[in-house]
Amino acid sequence: MELRSCPVDASVASLLLFDPHGETIGQRAILLVQERPGIEIVAQHKNDAKLLVIGSTSLAHALAYEKLIQNGYKVDRDGYFVAQSK
Repeated sequence: MELRSCPVDASVASLLLFDPHGETIGQRAILLVQERPGIEIVAQHKNDAKLLVIGSTSLAHALAYEKLIQNGYKVDRDGYFVAQSK
């Protein structure tokens, strides 16, 4: 486990995540980062111990990466997205 502290300018958004049936499945925050120009999306799902952190200089890119992960893509050890076969 890695513990990391990051100076934050402001929280752009903080919200709960819901499934298609309206049940709460986790929470997400979008943060402006001081140490480098950019943003971080931090999310955690109820039944998953992992904390998802996506950092980017572009909010649009970070949200696109988050969408790929939500649609079932996985990130390999080199940081590339890999589609999962069904």
